[in-house]
Amino acid sequence: MSMKFGPIFHVGYAVPDMDKALAYWTDVMGVGPFFLERHVTGQDEEYTYKGQRCVQDVTVAHAYTGDMDIELICPNLVSPSPVCDYLARHPEGGVQHLGVLIDDWEATLARPEVKPHLVLQGHAGNIRIAFCDGFAMGGTALEFIEASDEIRGKFSRLKSFCHDWDGRDPIRGKIGSAHAG
Repeated sequence: MSMKFGPIFHVGYAVPDMDKALAYWTDVMGVGPFFLERHVTGQDEEYTYKGQRCVQDVTVAHAYTGDMDIELICPNLVSPSPVCDYLARHPEGGVQHLGVLIDDWEATLARPEVKPHLVLQGHAGNIRIAFCDGFAMGGTALEFIEASDEIRGKFSRLKSFCHDWDGRDPIRGKIGSAHAG
């Protein structure tokens, strides 16, 4: 557990090929089910990355293993973003970020050890997200996710689905959709 930010509960992998990554995680690692969203374009999202508006189109999949959320992210559009920049340096993919839930958003982002390293800030709907640059650590960024009842509920539902997984239907639709459970 981080003494400064709390437990790391989330590992984000930048992947160049989502289908290969899903096959590896489900077939080889036995993790699932993954909840997949293709072409997340940020219609209800707004991010600033290194001072510029971040435009994205990504495919994202989430599953839990134990208490750890695994996120796979594959860009469909190459544009300046933490994931695209990571894949430019590591074309085979890998651990792009670690995530923590933050209760005191403003105080955390204002901390002297955080503020100079912030490279991305924004929101997905009403959930705020920020990234600290990770290239000093081989590319692994730190993602801050604002803790809210909504995000805690989403991760709790995901964890429950994965905990009870029997190995069938390893790839499912977005959580909350008709195909989620």
